[in-house]
Amino acid sequence: MIRLFVQPEGWRVHGREELLAWLRAEAERERWRGALDLVLVGDEHISELNERWLGHEGPTDVLAFDYSAHGGPDRDETAAGDGAPEFDLPGSEPAPDDDFPDADIYVSLDTAVSQAADYECTVTEEVSRLLLHGLLHVAGWRDLTAAERRAITEREDQGLARAGREAGVLTWRIWNPVEHRG
Repeated sequence: MIRLFVQPEGWRVHGREELLAWLRAEAERERWRGALDLVLVGDEHISELNERWLGHEGPTDVLAFDYSAHGGPDRDETAAGDGAPEFDLPGSEPAPDDDFPDADIYVSLDTAVSQAADYECTVTEEVSRLLLHGLLHVAGWRDLTAAERRAITEREDQGLARAGREAGVLTWRIWNPVEHRG
């Protein structure tokens, strides 16, 4: 099960089911079968998570939290601060234990907009790459060395090619109709 939450006001995802189907197929390629929550946030939220859980100041593009490595999350441990992020989506109640994900991936839409301009791609392509990047991390991929970074980037390129990026036909769109064009 993969769920997608869009936190910042004004942002839209057109073709949500197609995006999730692509990510499910990529997860299958990596033999990832856990429940996954994808959370699109702004720089402020991801900065808080980055500092609280990784000790890094400022925003980042993507954060992945894998709870499955130790048999899944324990709500009592999470509340006590074991390194798993707290869920504070506006208006949401804590999920029943059966709905608690095996991993969370947070993507900063603000950072994705900046990176899309830098990399000369659309916001949709950049957010899609970041979602796949987070998925690859929870599936065991690392990017600490130059060789690992090259390998994970190549794997992302392959996944985006399967999604139709090279032909210019991604069937989903992620954008903020007021602030950004995606």
